[in-house]
Amino acid sequence: MPSTFVDLSHTLDENVQVYPGDPTFSCCPVLNIKQDGWNVHNISMGTHTGTHVDAPYHFLAKGARIDDLPLSTFVGNVVVVDVTRKNAKEVITWEDISPHSDVIQRKAAQKHGVFVFLRTDWSQYWKSDAYLEHPFLARDAAQRLIDLGVKLIGVDALSPDETRVDGSTPDFGVHAVVLGAGAVLAENLTNLAEIQTGEWLVSLAPLKLKGCDGSPVRAFACNATSPIPTDVASALESALSSNASVLPLQLSDAYALALMLAAHELLLDSNLLVPADRSSETVIAGQAVVVYSRYINPPISQIDVHSCPALPACCATLNCAPISPMTSTSSQTIIDLTQPLVPGKVPACAGHPCYNASLNYSLAKGDFANVHALTLGTHTGTHIDAPYHFFMDGATVDQLDLSILSAVPAVVADLRAKTSHERIVWDDLTAAADEIQRSGARVLLLCTGWSRDWNTPNYSKHPFLDPDVARRLLDLDVQVIGLDTMSPDKVTEEEETADVHL
Repeated sequence: MPSTFVDLSHTLDENVQVYPGDPTFSCCPVLNIKQDGWNVHNISMGTHTGTHVDAPYHFLAKGARIDDLPLSTFVGNVVVVDVTRKNAKEVITWEDISPHSDVIQRKAAQKHGVFVFLRTDWSQYWKSDAYLEHPFLARDAAQRLIDLGVKLIGVDALSPDETRVDGSTPDFGVHAVVLGAGAVLAENLTNLAEIQTGEWLVSLAPLKLKGCDGSPVRAFACNATSPIPTDVASALESALSSNASVLPLQLSDAYALALMLAAHELLLDSNLLVPADRSSETVIAGQAVVVYSRYINPPISQIDVHSCPALPACCATLNCAPISPMTSTSSQTIIDLTQPLVPGKVPACAGHPCYNASLNYSLAKGDFANVHALTLGTHTGTHIDAPYHFFMDGATVDQLDLSILSAVPAVVADLRAKTSHERIVWDDLTAAADEIQRSGARVLLLCTGWSRDWNTPNYSKHPFLDPDVARRLLDLDVQVIGLDTMSPDKVTEEEETADVHL
């Protein structure tokens, strides 16, 4: 794919830096391969641990909570303002930001709106006392950004407000302005120098924490302005010069072309038809790709070409599949595929940690903010399995390639006719396999409909994937297999198999 991904998150480890008084981070093994057959860890952290977002409820008793905010809140075009000349404890003023006001205003009017990231380069001091001495934003400058239509302000520092450790009363003026306007803050970003120039779409999707005031995120940026491949550019030039409406491109090239054109705003008045074959055709029109497929019912899915990255590490995704039975006639382009995390209502396999959230600080008790302490397992709720789950020498989750986890396109296989504990065989997936080969998709999502039984005894009785089918999918270069079930393997009260995992 032509997109480039930049990781904007700090790694969570035992030395992660937190705001003074916030819950600390720990990740401890509770199951291991030698004794139990697989690795599982228990995580303890706060809602504002590491790279994270603040919801209005963080400072407002009646403010929106993190699960109240639509996912579209956390996806946006970004303007990075370079304020690296600022010294420790120096104020970032409107005069530092105003040269960017025109581009901020322009992007605020675009699809997905605009984020403004303040690049201080203070992330270089992460895990040191100097990190607490960061520059901070003036309250009036925050207000002017909100007035321009900015929906999220991010910093590569501990806070957009001054961090005080001398015992004096903190001033959370920027938090009050931004969260009070219903907007969002992102803190502890990193690698902002890598997205200083160019056109970038940023994902800051949070965990789906019921009733909480914020969430850790796996922040990343996707660049859709890479050069158009020579053969695609040649076909485009020929079509435009002859006023043609049809381009002789393969489906994978069509996605690349759509990304490039959308990034350069060339699709605003275009209507380009890109046939793939007799069974599937892609229409590029008005910054959107529409794919018609013969074997998914309903057969039409709309994909916003600005919404290319998926968000798996944050337990959410954009609708980037060329087919999706969930979104046939909807104009919505960001689809939440995540189960909510609610204490006492999250299914877990035997021996896995349970999810819990409790208030560490509470506005109702007179504290300065709402902050939750969280405990959960590495396989709690909607999650991904890294190879280290079953292999001691396998990649850990922080080593996984963002371009794989955010692959485009993806294919959804409709398996809703399957019954309890029924095996998913190759004949169930032949149409999906054909689409994978045509489109170059590396992600396959298996839709069994079993998510309807979430948190019920029936949830563990889901259909399961035949191990030979999993091997054939790997032969097609599928990198990610996702399911709306507890496991791709068979789970019963007596045993839980792991053949597909292995």
